[in-house]
Parts: sequence; structure tokens; C-alpha cells
Amino acid sequence: MKCARVFLWFVGLMFIAFGAGFVLAPDIVFPLYTGAPLLTASAVTDVRAHNGGLGIGAGLWLLYCLKGHIRFGMVGVAMIHAAIATSRMLGFVLDGYPNIFMVCFLAVEISLAAGAVLILRRMQAEQASCRSHSPQQSLPSLTAGRAYPGRA
Repeated sequence: MKCARVFLWFVGLMFIAFGAGFVLAPDIVFPLYTGAPLLTASAVTDVRAHNGGLGIGAGLWLLYCLKGHIRFGMVGVAMIHAAIATSRMLGFVLDGYPNIFMVCFLAVEISLAAGAVLILRRMQAEQASCRSHSPQQSLPSLTAGRAYPGRA
């Protein structure tokens, strides 16, 4: 399904781009989105690793899924973004109202999770439709009721 492939390309590249930003310039990217500076070397390293490395790894995995594992990639997109969105909403409740970037990220995360679920459902419906129209399954109905020589 072309839509799923394009979706996985987009999300995979988005993960890689955000991850690269956090790996290459965490002291610029992190404060831009959060409004808070990274104050220690350990904080910078942790942002590089978690926000950067994990983002790059997830993006590469999604691109790998394009080699015949589209469904796994779509499930990954849905689960990852649902978990991030849920955690972000919990942060809103526990930590107070966030800046506009956090609200926009939440909207994107919910949209990507929902989009992945909708594409998965469409893929499942198409697969079920293909199964119901396969020649192997319709073959018995073509020969039903016919008498064959040598058969009782």
C-alpha cells in the first residue's frame, strides 16, 4: 500500500531529523522547544542519547520496515506516538500548562498515532478483500456439484 509506505518514510525521516538536531546541537534545540537550558554536561549527554539517539534509531527502524515489514512499522508508529502523547498529557496534568511547542507536539503525536491506526485498518480491510477474491478460494465453488469420472 503506497499510502503506508509514504507515511513510514515521512515519520522515519522526521524521527531522524529531530534526533540529529538533538545529537548535533542539544544546547540549542532543547531550550528552543522547552524554554529551559541544559545546565550540566550530564543533561546535555542525556538529551543527546535519549532525544537524539533514540529518535535516530526509531527513524532508521521505520525505514528498515519499508523492506517488507510495513505492518510492523505502522504498529511501531502507532505505539510510539501514543506512548509519547500519553506521557506528554500526563506531564501537562502533573507539571502545569506547557509552552506552545509542547501543545503542537501533542497534536502531531496524536495525529500520527491516529493516522497509523487508520492506515493499519485500511491495510487489514484490503488484505481481507484480497483473500475473499483469491482464485484458490473461489475454485471449489466453480467445481461444486460437478461429477468427475472415477469419483464417488
